[in-house]
Amino acid sequence: MMHSLEMRSPFLDTALAEFVYNIPLNFKIDRTRNKIILKDILAEIMPREFADRRKQGFGAPILGWIKSGAMQSEIARIVGNSSHPMFRYLDREAVRHMLPPKASVNKSSAQKIWSLLCLAIWFETHTQYHVE
Repeated sequence: MMHSLEMRSPFLDTALAEFVYNIPLNFKIDRTRNKIILKDILAEIMPREFADRRKQGFGAPILGWIKSGAMQSEIARIVGNSSHPMFRYLDREAVRHMLPPKASVNKSSAQKIWSLLCLAIWFETHTQYHVE
């Protein structure tokens, strides 16, 4: 979780955890709902439909990012560098063939490109973990 959104830090307070642990279970969950206390508090300031809605993922606009000029420059920088540390483990030509032209990048290919970029940046940042 080193590089992700993390929203649970208020719940790490030991005094709060001890207090909540001692609240009777029927105040916290029932057969149809869980997180009852949190949802009831949220419903005081937000619409009930919002408080009770199902979980949603956080959708990042990766397709737009990949098509941006800055990201295209970053892709060219990485793929153009034959001595990039990532290419000790991945075949550079295979990676180049995986990258479609900017005009034909779609949601699926953008996700693959994003994963490769994250891997490449990890290799640049964490050189101490490279196996020689």
